[in-house]
Amino acid sequence: MRLTPDEWLVRLIGAEPRWDRLEAARDPIEALLWEHAVGLLTRGVDVILDFGFWAKSERENYRARVRTGRAQ
Repeated sequence: MRLTPDEWLVRLIGAEPRWDRLEAARDPIEALLWEHAVGLLTRGVDVILDFGFWAKSERENYRARVRTGRAQ
């Protein structure tokens, strides 16, 4: 399952939202997608989070959260 915040943002606030609306919506949407990802992972579904993860530390943080069962 691929989870992409950008697709949700377009559906919820439009294709060309004001920057402040985009920034206000991004964190809550990513939090919701993360919760969904955790639920899918516990059911054995492979998940691709399209959150950017430019830094290796970001990728490692989410991997560790999955391994230890921490959804937050």
